[in-house]
Amino acid sequence: MSPHAFAHLFTMSTAPSLIWSSQPVLLSIIRIRDIYSESVLTRLYLVRHAHSDPGDPDSLRPLSARGREQARELGELLGAVEPEAVLASPLLRARETAAAIAKAAGIDLRVDDRLAPGATAEDVLAAVEGAGERVVVVGHQPDCSEIAVALGAGDRDFAPAAFAEIELT
Repeated sequence: MSPHAFAHLFTMSTAPSLIWSSQPVLLSIIRIRDIYSESVLTRLYLVRHAHSDPGDPDSLRPLSARGREQARELGELLGAVEPEAVLASPLLRARETAAAIAKAAGIDLRVDDRLAPGATAEDVLAAVEGAGERVVVVGHQPDCSEIAVALGAGDRDFAPAAFAEIELT
């Protein structure tokens, strides 16, 4: 997969009503193509975990009631794309978000330590390598924004439960 790519940003002007039923979910499609090839090897759905409650230790912070609803909505939306893998940071809030998506898709959740806070684009590329053509990765902020920039998708603000679709070649 080439990290050297260019991006075209397409923002959906309309989205399924479930996206707007609670907190809005960022629904933008970012097309990244290698300048020498039009073949897509992996479609990456980069997701920030849903809203979480404050708490200590940070690694055990659960989703809030609002976050559980956001995770359910993400599951409905992303489960419909039939991902072949759902990968998550080991932190509880990311695992809970990813579990809802994996359940809706009818597949097992895979926890990957490389997706913990501080994850880079290289970590994500390594984690999704060989995982399938459609892969959901659930992580954290500011990592998601930094990863999107590093993959050529531009500067993005990932609110809780926001995601971007990125095609990797």
